[in-house]
Amino acid sequence: MTDVNSLYGLAFDCPYYDRQDDCPLKEMEQLLLKDKVNWINSLSQDGKQKLIEKHKNCSKNRV
Repeated sequence: MTDVNSLYGLAFDCPYYDRQDDCPLKEMEQLLLKDKVNWINSLSQDGKQKLIEKHKNCSKNRV
């Protein structure tokens, strides 16, 4: 099960202060938070899980 609250946090801001160019959330940086939340809510469970996996992989490479 995907922790959707983590996705909301990632949509709000990158924990590393700058998103990588291949971050799926990079294209949404200028949107209002409510629009980011709506986008996340519209994703399938699989889509949400893919975002979490992308973040986990990114985190491993940035530590």
